[in-house]
Amino acid sequence: MNEWVSVEDRLPEFNTEVLCFVKRNTDVNNYETYFWLWKYYTDETWGDSEFNIEEDEVVTHWMPLPKTPEGK
Repeated sequence: MNEWVSVEDRLPEFNTEVLCFVKRNTDVNNYETYFWLWKYYTDETWGDSEFNIEEDEVVTHWMPLPKTPEGK
């Protein structure tokens, strides 16, 4: 089961921490790379307390964080 949600289909609720799939355009190699980042979706802005998505980065998909493990 794929839990990734396209940002074109739906956005997470405001102030919710989610796992994001980010497309980044690199000037050095002239190609796009993909990577995952923890982000907050707050007031239509992706980011967290330390940084925001840069101009050359685009969030394409997101998914809810998994439940924390149970046990000792």
